[in-house]
Amino acid sequence: MGRPSAIARLGAANSGFMSKRVEVYQLVAANYERIAANERGHYAIATIDVELGIWSGHYRNLDLPWLH
Repeated sequence: MGRPSAIARLGAANSGFMSKRVEVYQLVAANYERIAANERGHYAIATIDVELGIWSGHYRNLDLPWLH
């Protein structure tokens, strides 16, 4: 199995679990490079034709920011 084509991380190292900050990295030539959000605040991952973003809402009795 190869390396993942993208990695998403919710929150910064010292900001705690409830942070709405997300960092997304895409695999480019054997290295992960951080990618910037587009005009809608989503992160386009072209290799898998997906955009990731943060949705804040209530799901399964939890009111949290969710990566979607």
